[in-house]
Formats: sequence, structure tokens, C-alpha cells
Amino acid sequence: MTNSTTKVDKATKLFLRMYGKEGVKRKDIIAAFINKCELTPAGASTYYQNIKKKLNPVN
Repeated sequence: MTNSTTKVDKATKLFLRMYGKEGVKRKDIIAAFINKCELTPAGASTYYQNIKKKLNPVN
């Protein structure tokens, strides 16, 4: 399995690049998930919540 990056992998990398940057809002990250990770709006929202929870389980 070479070069098989999953949607979760792509979304996580994108989330890490964008999250916490000045001026970047939740809707911006979700839009990037839709455009770059080929997710539906509902899927992008779910990925956002799951990735955020996984990376920062306190919040």
C-alpha cells in the first residue's frame, strides 16, 4: 500500500496546517475539507469535530 493517503490523513494534515492560525475560522477549515479532501459538507463537519477531539481531547 504505497501512496494511499486516506481522506482522514489528508484532512488531519490540512487541519494541522490551518487550525489556530489568525483569521482562520471553523468554516474555512470545513470549506478546505470539501474542496481538497472531497468530503461532503456533512462529512467535513464530522471530520472537523473528530479531528479536533482527537488532537485536543480536553475540549
